[in-house]
Amino acid sequence: HAPYGHDATLTLALALYAEQLLLPHSRWAGYLQSLPNEQNWDGIALFWGAALHPDSDAVEARRWLSGTEAETHLLLPDSPRTPLLNDISSFYFSIAAPLLKRAGLLSSERGFQHAYALVSSRAFMVDAYHGLAMVPIADAFNHAQENSIHLESDYDVCTSCGSLSECPHDVEVHGDVSPPAPGADAADPENTCEMVVNATIAPDSEIFNTYGAKLTNAELLVRYGFMLDANDNDTLTWTIEEIWDAAGAALHDLRPRRWDDHAGYGVCMKILRDWQYDAGWVDSELVIDTEPNENRNPLYMTADGVLSHKLWLAIALAALWRQGMTTEAAEKRQLLTRIAWAQIQMEQGQTESRKEGVDEDDDDAYEALDRLIRTIGKLCTRRMDRISRINGRQQGDRGLGQHSATMGKYIDDLDSAQQKTHLAVTLALAEISIVESSVGRWDELTAIAQSRQNRHY
Repeated sequence: HAPYGHDATLTLALALYAEQLLLPHSRWAGYLQSLPNEQNWDGIALFWGAALHPDSDAVEARRWLSGTEAETHLLLPDSPRTPLLNDISSFYFSIAAPLLKRAGLLSSERGFQHAYALVSSRAFMVDAYHGLAMVPIADAFNHAQENSIHLESDYDVCTSCGSLSECPHDVEVHGDVSPPAPGADAADPENTCEMVVNATIAPDSEIFNTYGAKLTNAELLVRYGFMLDANDNDTLTWTIEEIWDAAGAALHDLRPRRWDDHAGYGVCMKILRDWQYDAGWVDSELVIDTEPNENRNPLYMTADGVLSHKLWLAIALAALWRQGMTTEAAEKRQLLTRIAWAQIQMEQGQTESRKEGVDEDDDDAYEALDRLIRTIGKLCTRRMDRISRINGRQQGDRGLGQHSATMGKYIDDLDSAQQKTHLAVTLALAEISIVESSVGRWDELTAIAQSRQNRHY
């Protein structure tokens, strides 16, 4: 069986739904009856506005999620062009429904979707044997970044029987291991899951668990159906194609070439792959150096409007190639380093560089930096236009700050019953605010660049 990921969620949802259909005769009846039903729970954003969930609040909420980071989480991770809903529906009709029918259970797609939502929002990874599982009691606690408890279990157990200690299956792998005495597993106190306190809990205060230390609000909304008021994990991500297109628009290079259809593609990808980080960004307030994470898109902006090293690098490469730069990889990396140092000096408000390899007459570096800044501006403008929709109309003619002001008023005017829409617009507003913050910072750098140009000429 699939121990984790989307496939594990599907199979566990099937098992959970089967037990729900057996009520009141399921051995888990008490636990199952404690779970929220469709009537008293808004569910998870994954299903809002879908054909089987057509209420007006859900439909409006789904419209507001378009263009936000939440939209990326509505797609299959391994197949970003395939909606998760399509895969869930396919699993239900091809696997779940036939199995349930053979068991004599009357099922529905909507019922299965509800079971999927329960698994998505409440299941935990237990160990190598159980994999993803529903864990009574553990799922009773709300999520917070500053959590006071967490679930602990030993992951490395026998994948055949779940034993933490020696078992007969060890003999199959390691012939010199003696099998345990009968009943040893049952007497082993380590074969448990525990809720462990990791911080002081004040009397009469709510106890919070964590569903994941790095979860963004977009992920929380799609997978769990709620958001935090403020979330330092929030990021905005871009694809390399979006960056390439924005560079073309910003620099008036309208040739319809794709990112992977130009002579420098291999060079650019090599630099992106090899230049994982740069300690020089410690002096920058606009770019940060972060550890690579294979499970995350490295082309992102933080909740503070700061660019990741890889996003900065991709933008710089796109801007250079859009202007016809064709140097070899080593020479290009040297130029990129000079651009970075020039930027840091400008951030510090200095008109003369004191960094080795960059001087006031390095026109190539400063001109390339100007193109990079313009590309960042175009990326940000496009993101704001994409997610700033009122009644389906684009707001591209609005100035900086007007996007968030308009959306803030929209939230204030919402009916209190429109809880889903309120959450969705709040997410969109938070993302707009991140972009506006970044634009404001880069505009300050643009002013410094113009001052330098006036002094230089």
